Amino acid sequence: MEGRADVFKALMSRYDLWNLFLCAVLLLTGLAISSLAAWQVSTNDQRLWQLQSVTNAELLSAELRFRILANREPLIAIASLYSGSDDVTQSELVAAHELIIETTDKQIAHSVAFVTSQNGDYLAEQAHGQLALLPTRASSPLDMQLRAAVDAARMTPGAVVIHAPIRKDGDSYLPMVLTASNGDTGGVLMLLLDFSRLLSIVMSDVLNGHTTVNIYHPLTPGVNHANLPPLSTEAENRHTVRVPVGLDIWQLEWLFDADQEPDIDISQAYLVLFGGMLISLLLSLVFYTLLQQRAVVNQQISERTEELRQTQHQLLQKEKLAALGQLVSGVTQGLDRPINQIRETVTELEQRLAGDSKTGSALTALDQNVRRVMVILNGFQRIASDQSTEQRRSFNLLEAIEELAETLAPGLRTNKLKLQLDVPGNILLDSYPGALYQVLSALIGNALVHAYPPGHKTEGILSLSAELQRQSVSLRFTDDGVGIPADMHNRIFEPFFTTQAAAGSGLGLHIAYTRVVDLLGGSICLIPSETGSCFEIILPLSAPMRADGH
Repeated sequence: MEGRADVFKALMSRYDLWNLFLCAVLLLTGLAISSLAAWQVSTNDQRLWQLQSVTNAELLSAELRFRILANREPLIAIASLYSGSDDVTQSELVAAHELIIETTDKQIAHSVAFVTSQNGDYLAEQAHGQLALLPTRASSPLDMQLRAAVDAARMTPGAVVIHAPIRKDGDSYLPMVLTASNGDTGGVLMLLLDFSRLLSIVMSDVLNGHTTVNIYHPLTPGVNHANLPPLSTEAENRHTVRVPVGLDIWQLEWLFDADQEPDIDISQAYLVLFGGMLISLLLSLVFYTLLQQRAVVNQQISERTEELRQTQHQLLQKEKLAALGQLVSGVTQGLDRPINQIRETVTELEQRLAGDSKTGSALTALDQNVRRVMVILNGFQRIASDQSTEQRRSFNLLEAIEELAETLAPGLRTNKLKLQLDVPGNILLDSYPGALYQVLSALIGNALVHAYPPGHKTEGILSLSAELQRQSVSLRFTDDGVGIPADMHNRIFEPFFTTQAAAGSGLGLHIAYTRVVDLLGGSICLIPSETGSCFEIILPLSAPMRADGH
């Protein structure tokens, strides 16, 4: 049984390791799925941010183009003044320009001038405004950076030309030019727009450190006319927009920094990750619990199966004993009288042939064999004895054992044996004391015959101890004799099994076994011992009720 228990424990230990491995795989799988889902959420947020960035870039580029084109209106209005008058004076230009400022967007400053060519040079005959590049008074030379814009207007007469922005003292200015005549004098009307201010108005909602733009004109491809603060870190997204402004295609390179973007919320990704980890952990715990419960159920099934097997074995033994009892009853009833007659005849012949030594020896051997047959038949009769003759009562275990010890004391002393008792005085049984006497007598008798060799000189020690348990009592009977060979442990309770056929019938331990199991409702087994033999008997404090109610 211990070997089976060890094997079962080893299997259960391996089963537990397998369960833990399965739970670990489930947990790691859940963590991997959670990480993948969190990465997907984060990626989706990133893609959404990129799409939103591109959309903003397109919208802002369109707004910038619209505002640039809208600022052509002051230039066209002033041109209508020159085309509707024979001679426009400086004061009339100033008055018209101030009226335009009052009626248009005052956020963006602009200056105007009427430019003519004299002796290969450009002169602002009339001018008004505060911007740096254009003169603030009439008849002043034109700044060299504005000459290219005037040349562009003269090449496309009658069309509003939006020239490349010009940098001056860290700011950008956008010249718009249109050919016009003041009386008989031909020239070019120029509107100089504060482009830096215009750009800051357009970018006011996104100038927060995470968005910027670089503006390039085809005439000055290496010059960034935006003059906006750079990003604090490397841009995660770029988008280029080509915008038609006048006759040229401007290139707007938008840069976006996700690290500074307040709209990107990674809390959802963390929520998905930690939520998935928690769910994976809970599922793993539930799965492990189910596996453990399954293991417990399998263990209970194994235990119940073993109990059923033992019960079936006990029922089979009872059926065998019942059949044996019927057989013994018939045999003993048929042989009892003939054997008695044989003994009487042997006795009579011994008396008649007392002088014949040879015949007397034969009759003596015959008488011993007849006695042997009677011993065997008596054993049969004890096996087949009707259990209804047993008397059930409550008794003190110590007192019952002491009575048995007094009865067996002479025989023990004769065989140089000593019985030591270690039985508490508070153990009460509701059972069959006669059957208990028979069991203990069989154990002591077995020790007398088999544990000690004939003529042993040292005193043998027999011990009988008892220990009270919850609903039962454990009895242990030991001797310090020669012991029982290991290959015979599984057969000692079989009927007629004996190692000394001349000294016993082989029924003593079998009778003890059947009494303990069938009548007293307990169990008896041989416990391995280094010296001698040790039998353990487990008896319930209250014996089971028999079929007759006793």
